[in-house]
Amino acid sequence: MKLDKRLSSYPILINDDDDYVDSSFEISLIQKVEFNKLIVNVSFQLNNEGLLELIKEGKAKYIIHVDCPMLSFRKVFSTDKKDLEFSINLNDVTESVEISSMIVATMDIPHYYNKKFNWFYGTDGVDISKGNYLAIGPMYLVNINRSNIGYKKLSDVIVIQKDDRNSDQMSVSLDNDIITILVNEKIKNQYYAYGQQYLYNIISMVMVPSMVYVLTSMKNNPDGLCSYRWYSVVEQVLLDNNISVTQLNEEDSTGKYSIFEVAQKIFMSPLEKGMLELSNVRLGDE
Repeated sequence: MKLDKRLSSYPILINDDDDYVDSSFEISLIQKVEFNKLIVNVSFQLNNEGLLELIKEGKAKYIIHVDCPMLSFRKVFSTDKKDLEFSINLNDVTESVEISSMIVATMDIPHYYNKKFNWFYGTDGVDISKGNYLAIGPMYLVNINRSNIGYKKLSDVIVIQKDDRNSDQMSVSLDNDIITILVNEKIKNQYYAYGQQYLYNIISMVMVPSMVYVLTSMKNNPDGLCSYRWYSVVEQVLLDNNISVTQLNEEDSTGKYSIFEVAQKIFMSPLEKGMLELSNVRLGDE
């Protein structure tokens, strides 16, 4: 998220700008990926005694804004400490996210004066409103190297993403290290809004048919897909249950090697549990 101060009527601390003198606002980032999460540690380096005092008094806070424009994902973190750690689920973002930094007023501050204001702002002070930006720091583009992730379980290799075609139909992409289930934005938003409440219904509607496609593709094209990381994870799930890819049967809907049954068993046979979810909702409405 790129911030613009051109319409501001009050001074904002920005490096290489002249609203303040002998002052600076920087951040440093350390990032890592663990268990399908992007974990970021931020250190704030603020060189301005007046702004530091505002933060100490609770009148301002450091803000980190995380943005993934492609998936319309936005999240804000705030702190009055010099260090901040936060995490983002990799299912919510693509290969990169924008991380912006700022300092924001948490209350109205009438007649605010800072000794490091440029001389042309005078000494009478300026009126600051709650939510105003007091400082704008650097913006970083954080690239997520998914190839370094140690994929061990299904949840590591399946993601739900927005389909840019805005199609009403669900599709599955297998030509990457991650199994990507593509849905339109409305369905994606509903998935995250109701995923916990209707977990087994979601699994039945989305995950099981997707897994049928995955297993069928593995059966029909093992040489073309075996290099992807998701393949080894799914294959290990099968081997743990004494099933090899070559044994999978796409023609019979019943039996130990039936792709249709195996797909359901991989997700712990969710149909009955899904029906129970609907029954519980109905009882709650009565």
